[in-house]
Amino acid sequence: MIENIVHHYLRTRGQPRIFASASMATLIRMALDGIGIAAIPPAIVRDDIANGRLVRLRSGHRLRDLGFVAAWAETSEKFLISGIADLAAESAL
Repeated sequence: MIENIVHHYLRTRGQPRIFASASMATLIRMALDGIGIAAIPPAIVRDDIANGRLVRLRSGHRLRDLGFVAAWAETSEKFLISGIADLAAESAL
C-alpha cells in the first residue's frame, strides 16, 4: 500500500529532492518530521515502527555495506580507546 503511494508521488511530482546527512540522528528526525523517506536500519527505529511513527518500506533494493574507520591519537588512554573501537566494530557486524 505505502509503496504504491511512493510510486504515485514520484510519477506525479517528478524528481524528488535528495537530502544527505552523515548523522543517523538527523536522518531519523527528518523522517519523523515527514520530510521524506530514509534508509535507516530497522533495529535503530524499532520503537518508532512499532508505535506507527515510521513505516517500513520494502523496496527490493539492497544497499551496499558501508565501511567505517576509527582513528585516535597515541595517548595514555590508547588501550581504552582501542577497546572501545573494537567493541564498536564487533557490534557493527
